[in-house]
Amino acid sequence: MKLMVINLISILLTHSSSGSRTQCGAGEECIYKDWMPWQPCTGSCGQETQIRQRVFCCPGSLMNISVALRTLDLCTKTCKTPKHYLTEGKHCHRCSNNGFYNRTAKACVCRKRNKGQCCQENITCSDRPCKHGVCYDTSAGFRCDCDQGFSDIDCSAELSEELELPSWFPKLEIAVLTMITLIALMTTGCICLKCCKIFGCVSTDDDDDEKKKKSKMRSLPKPSARIDESFDF
Repeated sequence: MKLMVINLISILLTHSSSGSRTQCGAGEECIYKDWMPWQPCTGSCGQETQIRQRVFCCPGSLMNISVALRTLDLCTKTCKTPKHYLTEGKHCHRCSNNGFYNRTAKACVCRKRNKGQCCQENITCSDRPCKHGVCYDTSAGFRCDCDQGFSDIDCSAELSEELELPSWFPKLEIAVLTMITLIALMTTGCICLKCCKIFGCVSTDDDDDEKKKKSKMRSLPKPSARIDESFDF
């Protein structure tokens, strides 16, 4: 509910040489200026309010009288202007201890260490804050020693279970890696040997036997090219 605060002391500034949206300037008379920004929210929990103000420019003919006599009633009557409030207020909400106000729920949302309408109270072990653990009261409020598998300030977060591998798995992993390494070395060796055969870097026993046969055949005498004599019987 919006509060309207009646202005008891008029906020009537003296005319300055140059006016603004919130101050009266030379020649500006009988007008209301824009509202100033809202002031900070103040007050006890549940009774907080904040106000804002604006200026009414009195006619220059009243600038010679004392400020105490220069009331809003006198100014508006002289100007024949309707009297409006120069100050207005409204309810506000201030949440302590880093809480924040939820406009939908119309309530303060507190951190896990605080409670109350304005989050102004500390939670203690009597509030049973630890969901899965043991609570200890401290100067800051409380402390939780969480059970295994839980964490967070109030032990409400469940830790994900890690997959446990059997004890023999590392040995199997080493054996598989060793086998893969040997296969890779053997494959590389075969490829290199084949390349060497193609380019003549190495020779096999079959190649040596073939060379010996060719060498032996070259060492045999060639047959003579004579003409056999013919005999008559």
